Amino acid sequence: MSRASKISAVFDAAAAVTLRAVTDGAETSTATETAISLNELDDAYWHNGEIPNGVFEVWLNVTALNLSTNTYVFSLLADDVSTVNDTPTTVVSQAITAVGVYKFLVDSKTLAALDTESSGTDKWLAAKMTIAGTPDSPSITYGAWLGKVVSA
Repeated sequence: MSRASKISAVFDAAAAVTLRAVTDGAETSTATETAISLNELDDAYWHNGEIPNGVFEVWLNVTALNLSTNTYVFSLLADDVSTVNDTPTTVVSQAITAVGVYKFLVDSKTLAALDTESSGTDKWLAAKMTIAGTPDSPSITYGAWLGKVVSA
């Protein structure tokens, strides 16, 4: 009996959940993307206007990379300011070694425990790609976004 394939994630194009768009093109040096606010997720189709409570998904889609002598590490940073420069905390860190889709689960309680500072007005999340190695045209093209809440 044949079965249709299952979809493990639906891409949500809402800007409020986009950590980085694949259409932004290749990254050739270490960069932190524009942060998204957990208070602004009410535009996402799965969200219902509240701050994620529980465990939610973060998706990373790597569509191209030059691995010859370069290394790439994806990080999800949390901070209390939108500029993500007020002692940000690394919530996720993953070496990227192949083109493909990566899924991370983030627990909102762990997030709050890791980033306890609250001098800002909100909790912000940002994608960061750290590029290292011998500089021989490093290049990685990726997109990242928040997915659905998987448990409350």
